[in-house]
Amino acid sequence: MPTASTNSYDAAGNQTGDGTTTYSYSDRGRLASVSKNGTTTSYLYNGLGQRVLKSGSNVPTGATRYVYDGAGHLIGEYDQSGNAIQETVYLGDTPIATVKNGTPYYIYADQIDTPRVITDTNNLMVWRWDQADPFGATLPDENPTSLGTFTYNLRFPGQVYDAETGKHYNANRDYDPAGGRYIQSDPIGINGGQPSTYAYVGGQPTRYTDPKGLCIGPLAIVCVVLAEKGVEIAVAAEIGAAIATGTATATSVIGSELSTIGRTVAQEMGAVQAYNNYRQAKNVIGSKPGMELHHIVEQCQASASRSGFPVSRINSTDNLMWLPENVHSKISSYYASRPPIGTASRFRDTLDGTSWESQYKTGLDVIMRALSGNL
Repeated sequence: MPTASTNSYDAAGNQTGDGTTTYSYSDRGRLASVSKNGTTTSYLYNGLGQRVLKSGSNVPTGATRYVYDGAGHLIGEYDQSGNAIQETVYLGDTPIATVKNGTPYYIYADQIDTPRVITDTNNLMVWRWDQADPFGATLPDENPTSLGTFTYNLRFPGQVYDAETGKHYNANRDYDPAGGRYIQSDPIGINGGQPSTYAYVGGQPTRYTDPKGLCIGPLAIVCVVLAEKGVEIAVAAEIGAAIATGTATATSVIGSELSTIGRTVAQEMGAVQAYNNYRQAKNVIGSKPGMELHHIVEQCQASASRSGFPVSRINSTDNLMWLPENVHSKISSYYASRPPIGTASRFRDTLDGTSWESQYKTGLDVIMRALSGNL
């Protein structure tokens, strides 16, 4: 494990060296190449920021290609010619099976969806990572029952092991299990919900996950939205700092930009769609366990006695986002409460007649406060 005195960093906070390894980054702050013992490994990413290619003389067949599903799960690793190395099957976010050389194997994951044991069809263990260091520093046992070496590269949710570095690729960053921290500063700053921008899940890896390499717990929804802004990530960091210190709300920090950030949530559902009522929207969009489809601008604002917004706009996908049920309930209670200023009006009543843009910004501000526990 490298010592702190040998670590070096660039101006953006990315680790550039640890005494034995040199790290180079793209202009978007993504790990572009690693050089160690005279060998260089290079990485390429797609337009969604997902790593799709790893190449170098120390990579089997010269390159590994990566394929993801619509939710961002790694579902396949392939060699330079496109032949399958290994593929993974998920049930929701939980890996349940892997296929290697045409043979299925069964994955047993823990309470946070980390693979811990893999067995063959005879229920014989071929791989285990259930005796690991909490932060993942211990390597898996790839031959626990003397059946031969079995390699599997998924680690904590959203992480893929890189043998050439010993690090874990984690969507937006790279995780160092030996130190229990990232080698890059969080691209959204302290808006990731942790005082250290290098920390991993608040030091509680058996309780929390960070599949996007941005932040932990329920804040992940907002963090992904902010990260999607790309060139405005520096602004997002300032938002986090202001909100965390209580000196500003998200609305006051970035104003009209909030509506643009919010709309990126709808992009996960495809092109913006408008529906005649909420029931129709629910029937088309479907449901998610433990989640509620939340209106950024409240449904009641379609009423002529309030703001008279078109029902189709209220129930369009750029005004809808998935939130945990408890967060949705907390926000609903907040809108029904009375501001502590001596007025008889409920909070939602104070929004009546204000513009769509104003209510949209307020809605996102309330969501961010609820997710960060400040509502």
